[in-house]
Amino acid sequence: MDKTRYQQQVAKTMGERELEDAVLEMAKALGWLSFHALPARSKDGGRWRTHQRGDVGFPDLCMVHPKTGKIAMFELKTEKGKPTAAQQSWLDALKGSCEATVASGIWRPSDLLAGTIGETLAWGTKKGSR
Repeated sequence: MDKTRYQQQVAKTMGERELEDAVLEMAKALGWLSFHALPARSKDGGRWRTHQRGDVGFPDLCMVHPKTGKIAMFELKTEKGKPTAAQQSWLDALKGSCEATVASGIWRPSDLLAGTIGETLAWGTKKGSR
């Protein structure tokens, strides 16, 4: 099996949690500070909820590089996962902000395997704009 087909197969089977673990590990190795809110079950064992105030849809990962001040805010999705309308609203608002110091969007397993995530995290370690 060639490299591209192998990467596509891995990307199809990788879940959001595996992607999150890989991104957080890479970000830590490159010196990023990161934040991810974890959902919890309600007391009665019902629905999963992420406790928050303000507008829903905030990206899964919020990271800042302390040496450069660059920020990365990304929603994590499986290969076929789609952002909710609220998530897309956040991403659109972020994209319209200061692109020289803020990177935002959706990351999928294929982005990890293609090196896109690593390139963005490496960008954040360097002074200057894109």
